[in-house]
Amino acid sequence: MSAAPPYEPGVWNNEFVCGATNCYAYAANDPYGHLTGGFQMPGLASGEKLVAATPGECIRCAESDGMIFIGDEPASCDGHYLVALRLWQGVDFHWMRQDADGLWSHKTGNGPASRTDHAGQPIIDPRTAFLKYHHEFVGFFLVPEGGIKTAEKLQPKPQPAKGWGEWLLSLAPKMW
Repeated sequence: MSAAPPYEPGVWNNEFVCGATNCYAYAANDPYGHLTGGFQMPGLASGEKLVAATPGECIRCAESDGMIFIGDEPASCDGHYLVALRLWQGVDFHWMRQDADGLWSHKTGNGPASRTDHAGQPIIDPRTAFLKYHHEFVGFFLVPEGGIKTAEKLQPKPQPAKGWGEWLLSLAPKMW
């Protein structure tokens, strides 16, 4: 039995999840608890600051969140599933994941989840998929079964010692 999540576009492409998550949340299988327009990034959940969209920084911050970098070749490990990272060097990152049936999928920004690359072709190998801007393949990572958190949890209710204004501000992602 695969530890990878199933491909579930119905979960990811509904208006609330789609508009509040990006490729990192998708690869990490973390669809819920994000604000609309949110931008999850490596290190946010663990309190690390992603300084730049470089291989070293993305690896460091993703590992601090709980991913395991394994290099250029895919490998399996009980209780984990595969994700892959590509970069637009110094500008942006893009994550893809291998689903339970062995196929690859991704989510572009706040857009829908898909199993095709930007040329409309099925993603067979994340190293060679056509992505408009993210040309540099960084490597594969293992993610624990069930996924990881990609952002701080939203506070479920106001704290008694704080006013409503402070509580609303506490819901916003912490910016560095």
